[in-house]
Amino acid sequence: IRSPRTVDPETISAENPGLQCRFVTTGSLTEAIDQATAHPERILIAGSLFLAGEALACLQGSALPQETAQ
Repeated sequence: IRSPRTVDPETISAENPGLQCRFVTTGSLTEAIDQATAHPERILIAGSLFLAGEALACLQGSALPQETAQ
């Protein structure tokens, strides 16, 4: 997600060694959604409202918003 407060997945994994779920890191939200929707199971997208907005735009075929300076 395009936010200065974003934490990379590797950091989350390293700080939470007891996580009992399988996850895969990708280079972008679009790539993650492409991989997830290739499987028949339901997917869960968890995170901020910014992430949810970008995910909805991706799933609806809209262009992702450009990063804004803060």
